[in-house]
Amino acid sequence: MNLQTRRHINNVSNGCFAIGVIAGIMTFIGAQSSPKEFASGYLVAYVFWLGITVGSSALIMIHNLVGGGWGMAVRNLLDRSIKNIALMLPLTLPILFNMHELYEWTHLDVVAHDAILQHKAAYLNTPFFIARMAIYMIIWIILFIALYHMHDKYDHTLDEGLLLKLQRVSGAGLLVYALTVSFCSYDLIMSLEAHWFSTIFGMIYMVSFALTALAIGIVVGVHYQKNQLITENNYTAKRNAELGNLLFGVNLVWVYVCLSQFLIIWSGNLQEETPWYLVRTQGGWLTWIYVIIALHFVVPFLLLLLRKVKENFLALGLVATLIAIMRYVDLYWQIKPALYPQPQVHWLDFSSLICITGLWIGLFLRFTKQGTLFSLRDGPDHDE
Repeated sequence: MNLQTRRHINNVSNGCFAIGVIAGIMTFIGAQSSPKEFASGYLVAYVFWLGITVGSSALIMIHNLVGGGWGMAVRNLLDRSIKNIALMLPLTLPILFNMHELYEWTHLDVVAHDAILQHKAAYLNTPFFIARMAIYMIIWIILFIALYHMHDKYDHTLDEGLLLKLQRVSGAGLLVYALTVSFCSYDLIMSLEAHWFSTIFGMIYMVSFALTALAIGIVVGVHYQKNQLITENNYTAKRNAELGNLLFGVNLVWVYVCLSQFLIIWSGNLQEETPWYLVRTQGGWLTWIYVIIALHFVVPFLLLLLRKVKENFLALGLVATLIAIMRYVDLYWQIKPALYPQPQVHWLDFSSLICITGLWIGLFLRFTKQGTLFSLRDGPDHDE
């Protein structure tokens, strides 16, 4: 990466930071008069970018275990992505400071008259919630630092012994990923409606985090390849097609787990489970379901069946962009109805998203200009 390119990335990074800070100031001002609207919109944006950061680690660990040319195209971009956990840590604070606006179990007067909330009080209480969020962050930071440094060392040495160690860490790391993401999704999202529960909920977010990270990784990879920040030897049409196949598969897994949850709850028809779907299938929220089904499943499914789409950088980038956008829409549909029976899009939803997006991209660009975006084992003749 030459000096001119580094300066360009630095300028774009500074611009993203500036947009993020300005949006953050506007969001903070708006939060003073509309705390509930701020808290709900911020939570959606936070979970979206947390998913990309944490989901990137799952893709890295999967690639360490199974290999494949697809990982060579975006692995080092994903390495930079997980470093943004340093940003997500302080961005957790607005949620902790606004828990009272989001979670009814933080209202002692409500808990005092609710037998179910009293039964769950040992788990759903403010000090333990904060402690769990801190534990998740600490675990992720330790895991991500280990993965990044081991990758960096292996990239420069190609030590097979280190690769075996990296695979062992990745195997254990995937188990850690599954547990932490599951419980984090229970805490941040499922506890918005504390009477409701789903045994598949954690699995949905394990898959959706990886899906969002993969979609964003493809979008960034295609952009970097187009601008020759990643050479054609490292991001080939063949690898682009492999990424398309993976995106197709992970999106189908996401559809499968979501449909499984719906069918199990609907067939069980239990009073404490069905209200979650009843709220989200009535009024204006029903339209959101049609949009999600059409643009998150049907359109990507049909397009990714075509080999020409998967081999074409721009075409796959557009499909990945659509999936990434729909991941945010799906999160919005899952979180907002817990607080609003009818859709109420507020300007704080957009300012919160712009704030976190600007800061996240700005820091990511700073990381990508450090060192190289490919390793000694990368190249068309070294696909695993």
